[in-house]
Amino acid sequence: MSNRRAFFESVYRDNLWNSEESRSGQGSEVRATASLAAELPAVLRHYRVQSILDVPCGDFHWMRHVDLAGIRYIGGDIVPDLVDANQRLYGSAARNFIQIDAIDDPLPEVDAIFCRDCAIHFSFELIWRLVANFAASRARYVFLTHDNCFLRYVDNGHANVDLEDAADGVNYLYRPLNFLLPPFAFPPPVHVINEGQWDQMKTMAMWRVDDLRQVLARR
Repeated sequence: MSNRRAFFESVYRDNLWNSEESRSGQGSEVRATASLAAELPAVLRHYRVQSILDVPCGDFHWMRHVDLAGIRYIGGDIVPDLVDANQRLYGSAARNFIQIDAIDDPLPEVDAIFCRDCAIHFSFELIWRLVANFAASRARYVFLTHDNCFLRYVDNGHANVDLEDAADGVNYLYRPLNFLLPPFAFPPPVHVINEGQWDQMKTMAMWRVDDLRQVLARR
């Protein structure tokens, strides 16, 4: 068992993110995801996404309310008990749950990868490995939690802050990430969905995987 898996198993088992509604934390509560849940189906259909990998899918608390009719859904998570429960409760012909480490495991073939509230708990090193694994996939698009604010990074030299006090590169606390700023310096995303959190600056931003491959090639 990897140390990352043990870490997230403890998060799930002990409800470390202190939500009465979802073991995935307060950011996965219905009220925190209302704007995203309403907008996401139209975005997926506009960009002709017919299959999606939601990783980490957590306990599937809010996503189960999203209209994904006609879209094949794969929910992936590193915690096996969580995956088993999701498959038992929510699995169907068009909805499947798998145990997967998004950093180290080969990813299933899908049109889009949806990675919400994940990298914010990772060190820079793990984020780069995560992005590299996405780039190695057959997906066309990747959604990432992205901070649309620039002001909060001024005191750090207009750059992101690496995760502090991280054991094996993860921490149950979070810090925002603006992927347009160093050390990532991604190009502007293709599309942005504003979630209405973090002073109205928290978004799910969508990049072309081809663009992320170019970012990796420049490192």
